[in-house]
Amino acid sequence: MTVRQDIDRSPGRMYVSAGYTDKETYLIDLNSLDLSDQLMTKALEHMSEVRSDYAVYSEVDYKNAFNWPQLLKVLRDLARDSDYLWSEQRQYHVIAFYSQLKPSMNMSENMIKLLYSLDSAAFEEAMEGGGLLKYWFGKPDEELRNLATCVWRSKAEANAVRKKPRHIKAKVEGSPMYRNILIKELQLTVETGLKDLRVDCQRDYPVKSESH
Repeated sequence: MTVRQDIDRSPGRMYVSAGYTDKETYLIDLNSLDLSDQLMTKALEHMSEVRSDYAVYSEVDYKNAFNWPQLLKVLRDLARDSDYLWSEQRQYHVIAFYSQLKPSMNMSENMIKLLYSLDSAAFEEAMEGGGLLKYWFGKPDEELRNLATCVWRSKAEANAVRKKPRHIKAKVEGSPMYRNILIKELQLTVETGLKDLRVDCQRDYPVKSESH
């Protein structure tokens, strides 16, 4: 993705998703967050997969798919450098979107543009609503399976965005392209004093499942 050079990238602003870097509206204003959420957002910038089969939800537990121990270390370093005492437990809402495109959906240039258009519009809408701290997405594997995941400041903010028009449009127009869709809701907990960081599954539900 092309990175524009005329966008304000002062220290108080950063990208929530490394995948989208070409518009001002893809940036989060860190000054709009309290310090703990600022530090969490900065730590999540280092979020990455630790397994190549992260999109195979039947075999890989979400909490084992990413580098959570490293993120806790980064968060501790950031808190120390900011002289910040993490004095209470914090909980963040996580959504994992597991998908598999239909075999007929080859990854042509037009298909990639359509998926990008729907996804980036929904992402921009989420940024406008506030509360989104991280959006990560992988690449389709050989069987066209993929994973996208969001970390939200709260469940209420995540639920509010899901009802907005660009999210509804992405669901309506994108759904016919997929063979399988599974959504997991999880809770990311950071313990008092940064003693631990854990991810717990709260609910998972299939949105679409086709056997053929």
